[in-house]
Amino acid sequence: MSASSSSARVNLAQVLRLAHPHVDLKLEAYHNQTDAFIKSLRAHADDLKIELKSRREDHTKDIKRGAEKSRELESQIKVAQEQARQLMECQCARQCAPPAC
Repeated sequence: MSASSSSARVNLAQVLRLAHPHVDLKLEAYHNQTDAFIKSLRAHADDLKIELKSRREDHTKDIKRGAEKSRELESQIKVAQEQARQLMECQCARQCAPPAC
C-alpha cells in the first residue's frame, strides 16, 4: 500500500494494545467519492449517447441527401441522353433526306 497525502499511517502495534482495537477506514468518505465517480461516469455516458444519436441522425440525413442527389443526377442524365438521341436522329434525317428546296 503506497502512502498518499490523504491517508494516514496506522501503527498496528498501538491499535492492537487497545481494549477494543479499531481502525477507521473512512468508509463514508469512500462511499461519497465512489458515488460521485459513478454519477460523473453516468453523466459522461449519457452525454456520449446523446452525441452518438446526433451523429447517427446527421449521417442518416446525409445518406438521404446523397440518395436524392443521385436520383436527380440520374434523371438529368436520362434527359440529356434522350436529347442527344433526338439530336442525332434529326441530323441523320437531314443527311439522309433529299433537300427540301
